[in-house]
Amino acid sequence: MEVLNERPDILTFIKTICQERGIQDYTITNVSMNKKGEGFLAQFFMVTITDTTSDKHLDIALKTAFTDDRIRKMMPIRRSFENEAYFYSKMYPLFKKFEKDHGVSKDVEYVPKCFKESVEEHSEMLALENLKVSEFEIFDQTCLLDHNHISFIFETYGRFHAYSFALCDQQPKKYKKLVGRFNNVFENFLSDENGFFKEYLRRNVKTVRQYLIPGEDDELINKFQKYEDDGINRILHEIATEECDYSGILHGDCWSNNMMFKYEKTEGGKKLIDVRLLDWQLIKVGSPIFSVI
Repeated sequence: MEVLNERPDILTFIKTICQERGIQDYTITNVSMNKKGEGFLAQFFMVTITDTTSDKHLDIALKTAFTDDRIRKMMPIRRSFENEAYFYSKMYPLFKKFEKDHGVSKDVEYVPKCFKESVEEHSEMLALENLKVSEFEIFDQTCLLDHNHISFIFETYGRFHAYSFALCDQQPKKYKKLVGRFNNVFENFLSDENGFFKEYLRRNVKTVRQYLIPGEDDELINKFQKYEDDGINRILHEIATEECDYSGILHGDCWSNNMMFKYEKTEGGKKLIDVRLLDWQLIKVGSPIFSVI
């Protein structure tokens, strides 16, 4: 709780959430934070809000933007939070309504519930459902995703992309207006005046190349060398500007840390039964293949 006392804006945000839900008297407990360095553009606070008159509680994952101007200058934090707040407040509800209007019988949730969002300068934040309470978990990033997980992810993306295509086809004006509000965060990475993100990608390419074996992988080594030297700008440019005849709305940041999985216990171990997609800050328009490569 001490760390929250240092952020009166967060306490005010929590108070507003409580008031909107009819909670007048409450306590804040079970406050925990993600580890330093785990969040690329944000910091998380896990809190439990308990209504003292009814003992009902609300478990929230508070996603808060970094306030340090040095970090904000390096990274497109504000534009990223504007994207995610827009996704939860406008876009996702529209998708769910579109789903309902077309009689889709299987009600599938793709994301955690969002209780409230704020895009106030230097105080951008989201109050999301704490999925850990519902037994969702992050996949161990030291392990490779197996076929079952990948199939589940592809199926989830497939539904999401299908609604995007259908909305574009059946309500093109609404679709155009919807995607017109996206901030193309990849353009920030492309300009990247201080070179932070480009150097980050360049190091990754160099690391991968080191696993290639001279004499056996010479063709691949030469290709990686090209990208290590001057290909990062081209990669970023293609990501930022890429569209095609079958473009749709994309998650924009597909990797296992941006998903949470739920399992059912079985005699042989556990069975994957659900997934939620996290971090919609890089949402963009492009080919669906971008989401899965």
